[in-house]
Formats: sequence, C-alpha cells, structure tokens
Amino acid sequence: MLLIQAKPIDTPLDAEMVMEQLWQLTMGRRIGLFLIGMHDPEATEDEAVRLGVSCHRPGFEELVADVIARRIHGDIEVSPVGEMIMSSTEVASVSIRHVNRMVPQDGGPTWGWQRPDFLRGAFEQLKRMPPGVVAGAGMTLRSLPNAAFEMSMTSFAAGPGAAVLAWQVATTYAGVGVALRHPFPSERRVVRLMLDVRFRWPRTRQSVAVVSAFWHPPFKLRAPAIAPWAS
Repeated sequence: MLLIQAKPIDTPLDAEMVMEQLWQLTMGRRIGLFLIGMHDPEATEDEAVRLGVSCHRPGFEELVADVIARRIHGDIEVSPVGEMIMSSTEVASVSIRHVNRMVPQDGGPTWGWQRPDFLRGAFEQLKRMPPGVVAGAGMTLRSLPNAAFEMSMTSFAAGPGAAVLAWQVATTYAGVGVALRHPFPSERRVVRLMLDVRFRWPRTRQSVAVVSAFWHPPFKLRAPAIAPWAS
C-alpha cells in the first residue's frame, strides 16, 4: 500500500475530477482507496490522516497514487500499514452500504465548491487515534461504463478497542447516506480482503459523483455565508 499526505484539495469539484481521472485510468482493473488514521507523536493534526492506494500491480499502484498526490501536492510513502493492521490481536470491521439519501449527483445550487463536506466527521475522527491503534475506511472500486464504479466499502480498526473504533468511523458516514452491518463471515477476513483489493460485498453500482462523496481529500474551501435578503 502507498500512503499520501491528506493535504486539502481546493474544492469538491476538484475532488470529483480526481475520481473521474481514476475512472478513466482504472478501466478493467480493481483499486483500493483508503482513509487511514494512526497515532504519530511527530505529526501535526493536519498530518495525522493518510490517503491510501492499493492495487495488485505495483507499477499501476504508483501511477494511481501519483494522480492523487499531484492534485493535492502531497508526498507518497511506502508503508507497512497493512502488516501493522493484520498483526494486531484485535481487528474489527463494519460493512458500509450506500443508500440513496442527501448526495447531489448533478448541477444545482450545491454544486462545485459549495457542496458540503460529507467526510468532515471522518477526518476529525481519524485525527484522534490513541497510541497503538490504526483505523480507517476502505473501498474497492472497479470502473464501469458511463462514468460509474462498482463499489464495496468497510470501516476498520486494529488495536485496543478496535470494535468500538470501527463503528465510530462507520457512523461518521451518516451524512452521506449509509446502512451499516456486521461483515460476514469474519471481521478480520473482511479487512484482509479489503487490503488485498478483493472485498466485493456488499457491492453497489455508483456514479463518480457518489463515490467522490465517500472518498476524497479534505476540502480547502467552504461556502461563504449568504445574506437572507440576497437573491
């Protein structure tokens, strides 16, 4: 897995354009995208979360990571985070399935940089990991025609209190519109499959816009206050 500093991206529309680039780049291939939080006493609060990229083909994995890193001017690092997670005595996960609610998919008053940041709670949660804990959310994606992805997603945690942390991360996605459930057959196996980009349940077909709501770098800009008398 390759990790990228989760530096802010300019606007939600820029984040969606990154996802469109990945859709074009990954046609016919599966990739894994992750938001990962881990305790690092030397990191600032803004450096505590990493964006992760995983793929079966190392050269292609580097290409996908480079697309993301260039848009946010972040550094790429090779990390044994997968081994750290799977070597933990406590590993937990929660399956996340999108339900149609509150996700804008086409132009309108909430389009572009005015769209709300659905993952603000997830980033805030992942910044506060205690020592010895790794937590996050991951998805496997496969490009489909008409700017869509087949998407499967889960939250996960490894270390003391992993079960509670996995659910806490999962609930930060409530604003996007999700249903949560215990994975089957085992939580540890689900995390292993996700890290290996082989997790395929529950899978749904989603547009680039919806997938971008579930995974993106933090947003740099927020909508300014609008006076009630403005038209």
